[in-house]
Amino acid sequence: MFEFKFESQFIQPDWCAFQTLFLRLHLSSPPHANIHASEWKAYPHPFLLGEGLRAAESPWQTAVESTVEELCTSGTAQTDSQEAAYFLSLRVATVAYHLMTMAVPAGEFGSATIIPFPTMPPLRAARWFLIPWWRTHGRMLAGRDQLMKMLEKMFQNKTGNT
Repeated sequence: MFEFKFESQFIQPDWCAFQTLFLRLHLSSPPHANIHASEWKAYPHPFLLGEGLRAAESPWQTAVESTVEELCTSGTAQTDSQEAAYFLSLRVATVAYHLMTMAVPAGEFGSATIIPFPTMPPLRAARWFLIPWWRTHGRMLAGRDQLMKMLEKMFQNKTGNT
């Protein structure tokens, strides 16, 4: 059984807390399944970056999105599927990274953004990022990251550097 849980003190209508919510969920995510990123291809074309991931995730998409629905309704969710846990963890990591790009440093430990937080409750906003935003942008961003890892590995193999 794999468990996901949003920490209640970070469920606030504020981008900094929202980013922390995703980062902490990512850091506490269960171990990944035995699906390695090398099993889904990242095509080196801007419009196809997420297509390999879409195909790899497809058999578990319903399980992943059911877990997201439960997580964003109650703040906690469980799944028996290693694959669903892997793909949900990948979504969470991608959203967390994206949220970091929406702010700039402000002060010693703070951040600032010009983007107002949505008027919807934070868990509804989390659902929006984990399902519709993921389908449109998330797979592409995860695919881009995978392509960069593939290119880095190719370069290391070619030069003998590890």
